[in-house]
Amino acid sequence: MLVKLLIRSENQLEQDFSNLYKRSYQSVKRLHDGVIKLGTATARGFGGAMHKMVGYASDSMRGTIRQINRGIRGIDAVLKQFGGNGSAY
Repeated sequence: MLVKLLIRSENQLEQDFSNLYKRSYQSVKRLHDGVIKLGTATARGFGGAMHKMVGYASDSMRGTIRQINRGIRGIDAVLKQFGGNGSAY
């Protein structure tokens, strides 16, 4: 009878340990998957932001070039008034 109790206790202990291991493994796996999803979302967010920055930089450069061209046209207009050929290079 004592042997049966010890065997049952040993089997129960193995089963308890196995269940604990499975639950721990599942928890760590969920944590790992969550970290991977967070990293992926963060990378996508930065990628989108960087993509937008290209557009912002392009718009800014276009605006700067437009202003420089306006300034050059203004200089051309002044030179033309003083006898220039209408196009200064």
